[in-house]
Amino acid sequence: MGQAKQRGNFEERKKQAETLAEKYDLRPRNLKDTIKELGLPDNTSFNGYVVHLPEPDEFLAKFEENNMMIKRAYARTPILAKKFDDVEEAIKIVNDLDYHAQVCVLLETDSQLIIEGVYDNDKPPKK
Repeated sequence: MGQAKQRGNFEERKKQAETLAEKYDLRPRNLKDTIKELGLPDNTSFNGYVVHLPEPDEFLAKFEENNMMIKRAYARTPILAKKFDDVEEAIKIVNDLDYHAQVCVLLETDSQLIIEGVYDNDKPPKK
């Protein structure tokens, strides 16, 4: 059975997402407004959400989970980061970590990738 079905039917999942978005103030924002606030060019594109470890400045690159194990791999650059379309999925992963991590939106211009934090788990840095 897929993970979505394990979390309930569509209406139950929708209600869970709305509750989570409200709790963490993740109501949808207009991408154009965000781009303007950050002073980025109009052709900036949204590439998804990524999990960022501020210390040691790494990104979750691979994530696999089953009944027996959880496998995580990290990369030093956001281009190799695992991208999530669903912010709630990224938040769940960040909340399950024992160390400081954040969910960031990944934006791309013609010349660079930009991350902007949208959620922080407020845990101590990884040692």
